[in-house]
Amino acid sequence: MKSKKIFFLALLLSLTYCSFGQHTIERYCEISTNQLLKTTVNFGSIEFFDLKDTALLAKQKTVERFTNPVDILNYMNKTGWTLINITIVNTGKFFYFKKIFNSSELK
Repeated sequence: MKSKKIFFLALLLSLTYCSFGQHTIERYCEISTNQLLKTTVNFGSIEFFDLKDTALLAKQKTVERFTNPVDILNYMNKTGWTLINITIVNTGKFFYFKKIFNSSELK
């Protein structure tokens, strides 16, 4: 009986420790395309989106070479982003995405 209590206490402590170590942060980005088929990525202020791995940010910026909205959606989905909204105006299209990062990935 005492060993069961110790086991459950150890299990509870390890789950609590793991939950604190896996803090997640949701970040957003905007991708816009204009009538000239120029694509721009906006991650907002660097203070809110400061990745430790700068290669990852550069990889995300490669979406700027796409001119086809379907290519943009497929690429962003492939890299772990979720589409949350599309806005179409006279000047172009705006795609809004979100992604959940582990706090260890951000500065």
